[in-house]
Amino acid sequence: MFDWFKKTAMPTESVPYIEPPEKPANVFYRIGTTDQNRVSFQMGYSEITMDKKGVDNMIRQLAVFRDQLDDDVDEQEE
Repeated sequence: MFDWFKKTAMPTESVPYIEPPEKPANVFYRIGTTDQNRVSFQMGYSEITMDKKGVDNMIRQLAVFRDQLDDDVDEQEE
């Protein structure tokens, strides 16, 4: 009735071999969203997740620190 031990045919098409990258990429930071509707920021071994209010607060804090930087520093690096 049923042939339980029947061998299935092997696929005839082969998948081409893809060379792996020689050196893995260095990831310095990663920003993304989670399935819980939050923003995730990962740097090194540390990770923070923020909701919309937290992201807005972080942007305001970064703007304050950005405005404290000297404009001459950027021109000297170029």
